Amino acid sequence: MNTERYQELLLDYLEGNLSEAERQELEALVQTGQVPEEELQALQAAFSGLQALPEPEPGPGLQAKFNSMLATKMAEERQAKQQQYTWGDLWQGLQTLLSPLRLAYTLVVFAFGFFAAWLAFAPGQQQQTDTLQLAAELNQMKQVLFTTLIEQPAAVDRLRAVNISGEISDADAKVLDALFNSLNHDPNVNVRLAAVEALRKHTDNPQVRERLILSINQQDSPMVQVALADLMQALQERNAVPQLRQLLQDKKTNELVKAKIKESIKVLI
Repeated sequence: MNTERYQELLLDYLEGNLSEAERQELEALVQTGQVPEEELQALQAAFSGLQALPEPEPGPGLQAKFNSMLATKMAEERQAKQQQYTWGDLWQGLQTLLSPLRLAYTLVVFAFGFFAAWLAFAPGQQQQTDTLQLAAELNQMKQVLFTTLIEQPAAVDRLRAVNISGEISDADAKVLDALFNSLNHDPNVNVRLAAVEALRKHTDNPQVRERLILSINQQDSPMVQVALADLMQALQERNAVPQLRQLLQDKKTNELVKAKIKESIKVLI
């Protein structure tokens, strides 16, 4: 079985992004025993548990513990690989591990293992405290994964990054800037549409609203234009009316889009 294809299916399965054809492909792998059903259920439970974790402020000391455990684990794996493989094997393995898809899969599995070990050995009140601290660390890992994928040449990776951004609590300026760059400049329409939905979650921020308004006239896709018009209407953002009117007066604007913009303007004024 193609290991890379297997991991790609698993990642899409965990994120809920499987198409009907991919779902049938994964079910076939489970039925034939190539993918153990117990492993699939365990990964789903782990991923669901991670998604449900609260997002508190990180406490002191956890970063040092995390770095210590990670350094120890990496040293053990490095020693084992030096005994079993040639330098060529190590280089090939490193290239494979650093691919965005493998990185995403590895982060999910590693985070679950770390989380499970913490729960197993941390007592009572300490367990609760450490769980909250770990949740903050996982949030940081999601930001690292987002930053990695959003720069990839494949649209599917950038789309995955935008979806991951929705799982980041209190997104910082770097994340928001990357989302707006995707909205205004990404060559793939699906990525730009996903960016609109991702930014919708941050519209309590006045600066995000202002930048969304300015983005209206930077769009050439009818689908993205309609999505932004819908968003302005849902937010009751009257400040967007001048931008929408400019789009309405543009001869290049699709007639169906103009009809939608007229509807939005009517609601807003």
